[in-house]
Amino acid sequence: AGGEVDLSAFPDMPWVAGRQGSFCHTVVLHVCRTAGFEPVITHFTNDFATAYGLVAIGAGFALVPDLAGPPPEGVAIVPTTQPVPSRTIFAAVRSGSSARPAVAAALEALDPLPQEPG
Repeated sequence: AGGEVDLSAFPDMPWVAGRQGSFCHTVVLHVCRTAGFEPVITHFTNDFATAYGLVAIGAGFALVPDLAGPPPEGVAIVPTTQPVPSRTIFAAVRSGSSARPAVAAALEALDPLPQEPG
């Protein structure tokens, strides 16, 4: 698939979403409501492999983050015209432990962007 999809063109599509109360569930509600409709959520899962599997069998649409990994054959990842939220993920380490070579290497691997001093 190419291009973007305007979700407002699919107001009756069933949805796969995270369990109620999860961030992934909230994202589906927010994005669909922004597109002008209330999603009909027919399947709930917090497991991305399960979400992909449900999409693969035609059970509905799903919104997945980049960290979900590549989709299986038969599932296309297509950007939406609707804005989607983003989040910042932090690594928590004990004070002073970033001086340890293993911790420093892990932090460097997690953040490919140059660190600002300070």
